[in-house]
Amino acid sequence: NGQKMESAITALMTVAYAFDGLPNLKFRISGFTTGDLTEEVLIKDYTEPVNIQKIRSLYAYNGNCDGINLLAAVKRLAKHPTKKRLIVIISDGQPAYTDGIDHTAKVVRLAKRLGINVIGIGIPGCTIKAFENIYPNRMYFEETSQINVGLANIILDTVNKPKNQQRLVRRRWEE
Repeated sequence: NGQKMESAITALMTVAYAFDGLPNLKFRISGFTTGDLTEEVLIKDYTEPVNIQKIRSLYAYNGNCDGINLLAAVKRLAKHPTKKRLIVIISDGQPAYTDGIDHTAKVVRLAKRLGINVIGIGIPGCTIKAFENIYPNRMYFEETSQINVGLANIILDTVNKPKNQQRLVRRRWEE
């Protein structure tokens, strides 16, 4: 809730903007609710345009089950017929279930064995030690103001595009 959710939305909007600006890149954005039932919330499917209102309408609901949700995404992406597969997790490093840190770390290792790169993005308020134990490939932002540039650089590095040769295209939904 509060600042953590605002930071997560800022990070998500940055990722969406950066991915949307890369030609020939198909991506999906989803989140997960956790209550009596863990349920995926689809924000953008591969062929849909980014809907900034959907991103802004996200809200926190009763904790998070990072490993369970990541496992669902890994299973879906493992079936996707592409050479490069990437999952970007925006997290406070606090899975809200028993053995959540260990379980989430195991799922990250499984993703790696399946050829899926997982990047953990830690937002302000993150439990740093837990976050470090989960995500070997990670970046932590102490302040929301650092997220935009830092994430854009991570994304360009991950898709192997030199920053001086890649141009992010502005889309109509950008403010």
